[in-house]
Amino acid sequence: NSSVPPSSDPLKKPSDKKKRKKGFKRGPKYDHLGKTRNGFGQPDKIVPLELENCPVCGGSVERDEVVPEKVQQVAEVVDQPIEIREYRRGFYKCPSCGWSDYSPVPLGVKEGFRYGARLSSILGWLGYGGNLTWRKQEHFIEYVFGIPISQGSLAKMHKWFQESLEPLTQQWLKYIQQPGIRCVDETSYCIDGIKYWVWVAT
Repeated sequence: NSSVPPSSDPLKKPSDKKKRKKGFKRGPKYDHLGKTRNGFGQPDKIVPLELENCPVCGGSVERDEVVPEKVQQVAEVVDQPIEIREYRRGFYKCPSCGWSDYSPVPLGVKEGFRYGARLSSILGWLGYGGNLTWRKQEHFIEYVFGIPISQGSLAKMHKWFQESLEPLTQQWLKYIQQPGIRCVDETSYCIDGIKYWVWVAT
């Protein structure tokens, strides 16, 4: 084993000739138990599909109430997946102590920021879980959700992600500095041709 960590290796294209076990196929097996074949539970909307005319001859048709209806659940993105909320905050005064200020914003909303917590968490996953660049995150939000977003707003989000994880990071650093055996490993990911590294310790 080399004494040099992999993070010091130059960025290079992985080889196409990777060793794989013969006879092993990736993905689910043909006889595996399906997770969604029986639907998704209680539907949000029920859409009856009625038929008035015969698709063959065009004549009027009658429904056979004896035969049970066929039910199929379909998961689909709604026409407007983003809801624009406008919060109107009144200015209040306390005659008892003299306090005065606007009513607070609800949980998940940052003062002066135009994107909510759920949308921000999606972008956080796209960046750290999906390894998408800021440009691709920007395009995803604009094309899928239909709202504009700047890279400056993305930078603010990622800064807040970092700040929210800082307490856990400090706990992790104190933990791995304690006496005892620790396993440390590193893995790489590439963004815009730049190689970044994530270190994991257990």
